[in-house]
Amino acid sequence: MADCAGTDSVLVLTGETSREDLAESAVKPTIVLDSVADIPSGIEFRKKFRYRYKFRR
Repeated sequence: MADCAGTDSVLVLTGETSREDLAESAVKPTIVLDSVADIPSGIEFRKKFRYRYKFRR
């Protein structure tokens, strides 16, 4: 959904989804985090490197 809207997406691995599930999925988030506590640092990373990774999908 985020990809269709042209916005970033975040997957937080909190128990429901694993990295193995992600590897098998056709849907790829912009950022993958291990914990909700990592969201602020993930957002800052994305802001800093936005243009470097803009076309990685």
